[in-house]
Amino acid sequence: MNKGKSAKANNCITEFLNGDVDQRRLYLKALLADDIKIGFLKLFCESQYCGENMNFVVATAKYRALFSESEVWLPWDSEEPRVAKEIDEVKCNEIEKTISSIFEQFLKPGAPEEICISAKTLEHINHRMKEYKSFGPEVFKEARIDP
Repeated sequence: MNKGKSAKANNCITEFLNGDVDQRRLYLKALLADDIKIGFLKLFCESQYCGENMNFVVATAKYRALFSESEVWLPWDSEEPRVAKEIDEVKCNEIEKTISSIFEQFLKPGAPEEICISAKTLEHINHRMKEYKSFGPEVFKEARIDP
């Protein structure tokens, strides 16, 4: 019975690794939405001494979920801010609170779960955090690349 489950898991991994970028994105998006699966993935990452990276990815995925799919934003590497559409005050407060929480937990020097990113990346993120209305869900994208 375990051999069947193991083979099925290996097939899933092989399909994921051989899939195109859009298939991988959909798979990871579904994984991040499943609290049970993400719990097991977090435990595994912690056992491999990279739990802070997984926690950062989950936190930034929740941040990205604050923005609707219909909103249009500039590409993540753009330094030209542009507001897609007005964001109401309640939503602004929630977004600002989430940005602050992510910064305090993962990006601030000496943070409890500080992730390893370059000074240049941190500089870009600080700029995007200040201009979050322009960069929307892409504020942390550059920092998510390695984790």
